[in-house]
Amino acid sequence: MLPFYTDSFIKIFPEIFIGLSICYLLVFCSFYGTKPFIKTLDIQLVSHRASFFILFLVSFLLLNSFFISGFSFFGTFFVSFSTQIIKLFSLVFVLSFFFFGSSTFHKQYPCSFEFFILVLFSIFGIFIIVNSNDLLGIYLGLELQSLCIYALVSSSKKSAFSTEAGLKYFVMGAFSSGLLLFGFSLIYGFAGTSHISVLSNLFSVNFFDISSIFINIGVLLFFIGILFKLAVSPWHMWAPDVYEGAPSNVAIFISISPKIFIFYVLVKLSYSCFFSFSFIWGPFLLACGFLSIVFGSFGALSQKKLKRFFVFSSISHIGYCIVSLSCSSFLGLQNSFFYIFLYLIISFPLWSLFVLTLSFRQKGPIYLDELEQFFKYNSFYSFTFCIILFSIAGIPPLAGFYSKIFVFFSLMESNIVLASVIIVLLGTLGSVYYLKVIKIFFFTTFFNRINSYLSKRSFFIEFSFFQSLIISYFFIFILFFGINPSFPYIVAHLITLENY
Repeated sequence: MLPFYTDSFIKIFPEIFIGLSICYLLVFCSFYGTKPFIKTLDIQLVSHRASFFILFLVSFLLLNSFFISGFSFFGTFFVSFSTQIIKLFSLVFVLSFFFFGSSTFHKQYPCSFEFFILVLFSIFGIFIIVNSNDLLGIYLGLELQSLCIYALVSSSKKSAFSTEAGLKYFVMGAFSSGLLLFGFSLIYGFAGTSHISVLSNLFSVNFFDISSIFINIGVLLFFIGILFKLAVSPWHMWAPDVYEGAPSNVAIFISISPKIFIFYVLVKLSYSCFFSFSFIWGPFLLACGFLSIVFGSFGALSQKKLKRFFVFSSISHIGYCIVSLSCSSFLGLQNSFFYIFLYLIISFPLWSLFVLTLSFRQKGPIYLDELEQFFKYNSFYSFTFCIILFSIAGIPPLAGFYSKIFVFFSLMESNIVLASVIIVLLGTLGSVYYLKVIKIFFFTTFFNRINSYLSKRSFFIEFSFFQSLIISYFFIFILFFGINPSFPYIVAHLITLENY
């Protein structure tokens, strides 16, 4: 039998490795970046490749310790199959992000190595949050990850919009973190402990009077703070401005990685710790999810800029996940995981294609009208974009259809009939604004063709080898999961078994 400290180190060895690697890379780049005989572009290239290599090794460490589970360091951390899946899922997206943006990083950040180190710190914060078995550890990891994203959003030094977006994100994020911390402090003051497993045991046996106003306020503040960071309505108004001002590569990162781990924290504390308070957070999440679908759908209908269109679309899809989560049932939790997995798999190539378009456009935001006649000049791009939009709209037999129909099954199983019918109608409305984009791609009126010819707005987009590889892989996954969605559904089922 291994000694206590050896067993504890083995369980969190990937986190230790990535933490020490970040410190070494930061010292190395800071020391050699100030040398006059070394070009700053070389240091940036070293930082990019070293960061990719570190994440690649961490993914192998996670695969090697995939079935290791248990507590570590006196219950401060907890490692299980679900935590390893979430971390591996995040790493896959970040590695794809590094691959896809390899040709644009050096143009966008020619003299900066800090960008990749901030991404590594953000991943390190995600690992801490996912493994943490303490409310304080969750808060510290969340702040570490959030501070890195604030810096990444405002990393475009030549853009005033990027600075404004970073400042707005910082102010709103600090406000939500304050609500979250205040909720944790009320829970700690009431229960006398911040360990999640201990809180779960105390609340499950009704050791405390769960009708106490202080603990109810603490739980409610926790949900408000988390939903704020997920951009769930009515706390979503910061998201369009932040995504619009953020650099294009950063928009991919913050639209994928933070969502999966914040959603996991929401599930972990809702079902493992605060399940006795489901009479509070169940209707609350249902109302917030319903509002997100409404505001996201109607907001996307009125958008003229492509990036803001994607943001409002993501708000509506997060609403579907929250609605399924509000059912407080095993099926609802399983289907919410299934939905978030498929949504992120579909949204990554969608955002990637947008960033590729923006890199060739090179100035100003992209308006939907500028995508007219894209099929004539970019047939592969338009066809891929069209299939992805059909999938995310929930058109059968693509993967997005299963995620939405399973949310409907969750609501019907919980006897929430009226809300399920309204959500189906809103899903039909959501298909309309996706079809509007497809119409612009393939069908234009005579006057629009004349205007497009006179303004010469159409342009050809060239894919690099790595960009074509990444988009093709995700495109194949979308088609395959539409034919056979059993793999993501089984993964969602296994994660639900551990967290329900």
